[in-house]
Amino acid sequence: MAEKNGKTAETAKKTNTEIIAKTRKIAKTAKKDATGAVDVGCCGKRIGVYPGSFDPLTNGHLDVIKRASKLFDKLIVGVLVNDSKKNPLFTIEERVALIRKCVKDMPGVEVGSFGGLLVDFVKENNAVAIVKGLRAVSDYEYELQMAALNKHIDRDIDTIFLMADVQNSFLSSSVVKELAWHGGSIAGLVPEEIEEDIIRTVSMRRKK
Repeated sequence: MAEKNGKTAETAKKTNTEIIAKTRKIAKTAKKDATGAVDVGCCGKRIGVYPGSFDPLTNGHLDVIKRASKLFDKLIVGVLVNDSKKNPLFTIEERVALIRKCVKDMPGVEVGSFGGLLVDFVKENNAVAIVKGLRAVSDYEYELQMAALNKHIDRDIDTIFLMADVQNSFLSSSVVKELAWHGGSIAGLVPEEIEEDIIRTVSMRRKK
């Protein structure tokens, strides 16, 4: 029995060694991909899409953009044209302009808009993955369902989840709009570059 247990342990150790070796090989290949040595997509670039309504962009969104941009050669921030939201604070064009103002110094980050299926937008831009930020369990349940649906539509598109920073776990565009509407401070919740734009737009809405 002792001899049998010894062989089992030796086999397990050998298997673990093989797994580690394979993992290191995969990591080495991924590193080559990131430098463009290996073709990983259109023109050898790994492209990701970070979709959302961004009405308005928050520091939570910006944090995800910064972190996701390090994972891809190019990250496209896709502003969704959502007809179900009939009373947005900013128009699509305004949101795109505001986001561009915040990411202008981030290499490899682009901003665009889209309507229709997210998967179609991803394919049109030769992207390989969708990026989603998660704040809580409730986010995960919904986003997991959406990720499964997108995978069903196109097996080649993956979804990458990034957990929100703890300080942004409560933050959302709705919270920002609610605070601004009632005269509360939104400092530290949105990028400084667009704070005044938000306050001014909310103030104009309140006067109507």
